[in-house]
Amino acid sequence: MGISSPGIGSNLDINGIVAKLMQAEAQPLTALAKKEASYQAKLSAFGTLSGSLGGLQTALNTLNNQSTFTGVNATASDTSIFSASATSSASAGNYNVTVTQLAQAQTISSAGQTSTSATIGTGRSTKLTFQFGTISGGNFVTTGARLSSSVATSGMPANSLSINGKTITTSGTTTSAKALADQINLESATTGVTATAKTDTGALGTFTTTSAAGYSLDIGGVSIISNAAAPVTAADAQTAINNAAPALTAAGISVSGTVATGDLKFTKADGTNIAMQESGAVTGGFTSSIGIGASKTAVGAVSLSSANKISIDGTSPAIAGFSAGSSGPYTYSGAGFTLDPNQPSATVTIDNTNNSLQGIRDAINKANIGVTASIVSDGSSAPNHLVIKSNKTGATSSMKISVEDATDPLQTEQKLVDLLAYNPAGTQNMTQSAAGQNATLSVNGIAVTSTTNTVSSAIEGVTMTLSKVGNANLSISANTAAVTSAVNGFVKAFNDINSTIKKLTSYDATTKNAGILLGDSSVRNIQSQLRKMMSTPLVGSSGSLTTLSQIGLSIAKDGTMSLDSGKLSAAMSKNMSDVAALFSSVGTTTDSLVKFEGSTSSSTAGTYNVRINKLATQGNVTGSNAVAPTTIDGSNKDLVLSVDGVTASVALTSGAYTPEALIAQVQSSINSASALSSAGIAVSVTLDNAGKMVITSNKYGSTSKVTITGSGVAALMGTATATDGIDVEGTVAGVKGMGSGQYLTGASGSPAAGLKLNITGGAADPLLGADRGTVTFSHGYAHDLNKLIDGYLGSSGLIGGRTDGLNRSIKDIDKQNEVLNARLADTEARYRKQFTALDTLISKMNSTSTYLTQQLAQISANSKS
Repeated sequence: MGISSPGIGSNLDINGIVAKLMQAEAQPLTALAKKEASYQAKLSAFGTLSGSLGGLQTALNTLNNQSTFTGVNATASDTSIFSASATSSASAGNYNVTVTQLAQAQTISSAGQTSTSATIGTGRSTKLTFQFGTISGGNFVTTGARLSSSVATSGMPANSLSINGKTITTSGTTTSAKALADQINLESATTGVTATAKTDTGALGTFTTTSAAGYSLDIGGVSIISNAAAPVTAADAQTAINNAAPALTAAGISVSGTVATGDLKFTKADGTNIAMQESGAVTGGFTSSIGIGASKTAVGAVSLSSANKISIDGTSPAIAGFSAGSSGPYTYSGAGFTLDPNQPSATVTIDNTNNSLQGIRDAINKANIGVTASIVSDGSSAPNHLVIKSNKTGATSSMKISVEDATDPLQTEQKLVDLLAYNPAGTQNMTQSAAGQNATLSVNGIAVTSTTNTVSSAIEGVTMTLSKVGNANLSISANTAAVTSAVNGFVKAFNDINSTIKKLTSYDATTKNAGILLGDSSVRNIQSQLRKMMSTPLVGSSGSLTTLSQIGLSIAKDGTMSLDSGKLSAAMSKNMSDVAALFSSVGTTTDSLVKFEGSTSSSTAGTYNVRINKLATQGNVTGSNAVAPTTIDGSNKDLVLSVDGVTASVALTSGAYTPEALIAQVQSSINSASALSSAGIAVSVTLDNAGKMVITSNKYGSTSKVTITGSGVAALMGTATATDGIDVEGTVAGVKGMGSGQYLTGASGSPAAGLKLNITGGAADPLLGADRGTVTFSHGYAHDLNKLIDGYLGSSGLIGGRTDGLNRSIKDIDKQNEVLNARLADTEARYRKQFTALDTLISKMNSTSTYLTQQLAQISANSKS
């Protein structure tokens, strides 16, 4: 045998001997490894079981959420008319909805300009003030296009125009604006529309000096120039027109403009046609408009007026100067304008950097004031119109635009006034092409209006989005599909646990293989406790259902759960609230002004008395003087407010105000301050019974505070006195609750701990507390099962305790392994040392033996010799 040891010739296999000895010494390590593997397998098994229990908790959380049961479906029979959505507050039912008018935003446009870049005015700093409100009373006035010249000779097609559904009698004899207006007025009693006619020539253009004598000009049968003895200049023509003024007046013709400026117009008050003729064997005159030797008949336009918008139709409405539909553009006559205090006023500055049509457009859009400006070209000789559209729909979003010099109102740019000033109750230098109007509809015969096409006030909890006029049915029904899905998810999750436990605790007699947790008492306890809780009727439920079997849930002998979907469907159809109470935590109150908002895991089922000592209030500031008619100017327009801890500077719009208009202006200006609006803060401004101004925060509670300073305070209010808001105070279950704004929460440690109530009004008694009825809170199966599983998974629970114990055992084995490995290293070193010494000794003995053998052999040899 070869020597494999580090010895010196003993032929001992020291490595092999030591290895075999260490193998025997390491037997305890093998036992510890087997034990650790067993622990790890059990730990993994409990992890699998925990995962299944977590899956059940996920399903239970869905069932413990009230929104699972309060969801509703909203279905419109014709979604081209409106679509709908619903929240949990909607009640099931069927509704008939008729949409009669869509909401729209107001659009106004300026007179046409020849250029978009040419300067307008001198460039003085000018303020455009935009205010929003409602136009009321008065009449809509719209003027059609000038009638075609062919009408003067051929009249109009028979019965070609319809107004508000009534056909207007027209024919070949309808040859002037006056004749058409007369026919329209014959039907005023039916249409509600009156018509007036106006005829003018329009601008005749530049007059060119005639080339020779003999020029003649005739206007409406009045001879202006007759066979002139010499060439006629523009000045000559103007003199002749001035001299003919009495004759023109006698003929009912008025004159505007001048020959020199090229804007000469002739107008006949009664709307009849004006024939214009130039003659003579010459060139020059108004040839671009009339033509030497030719005649031109000016046919006017018809203006319509009505208290309501005017609907135009017919076979050929265009020949009457109108377009089919709700005719426009409009101006108003005799209307009023009421400012909406909930919409902030805003200003735009126009100066020498932006006083062009496109500069004004860009300045308005950059200011982000709730309107959008654009430039539209109509292809005419002055094609460019500034068009301003409100960003909001509804009658309350109609515009009023004031134009005023930034420093001196007397120096206001007149050209900007002429272009942009728009007051529905006064001067209207812009025309309205679309009125701001509310949506109108009826729901089961009840009239409803809305400022937008998104209607959420008609049916509680239902939002309808209107698309067009028409009739459709709306069905509101419970979202049973969501509940069925949640219950099926619960069944699957429970069966997954059952399957997991079966696998982990099984035994195969044939293979003699056992599940890792076979015989584990904690697993048996979990399975039995879950089944017991699900088979035990609920106690204290707020609904009529107390067992899972009542909605079709049952557990077979093998532990598998199944659902009878027919039973569940019947239960949901009968009372969805009872199904919700069977699973989830539910709170109900007896006082309509006390609303249950939520609970915590600390909340205990039961019925608790509610008493209120103080209602929550809003912070406000009140003036000392009754508000009088006031003029706001540079001396009193500035205010500084602090509302709910946020400070903002506010500048009121200059002008004369009644008390009612002033509070609207103050509210609008405060709520438009970006520092407040960006923080979600708003105020309401009212007059109290004594006529004093009151500015109130929209927030409730002790953090609701309002203060006001600035140059305008004395003029507006006199001395301002601030009153801070207070939190609600009261008891729940006889224990003082925690108040925050209007919310009262049951105190920690009390039976009603964590119950959150919203107290929106009603009685209060500072001393005894006003009795506000009761709140009843109940737990369903989802809450109770969830709490049970939390106990299993917690550090001191069945699974938590077992896994903690297994982890400690594994750590202990690791420590034992460390100690044993250290001892084995020492043992191996000792063995090697001992066998190395033995090897050395044997080697020495072998050397001695060899020596002695040699000596004895020598002795023997010597003796023989």
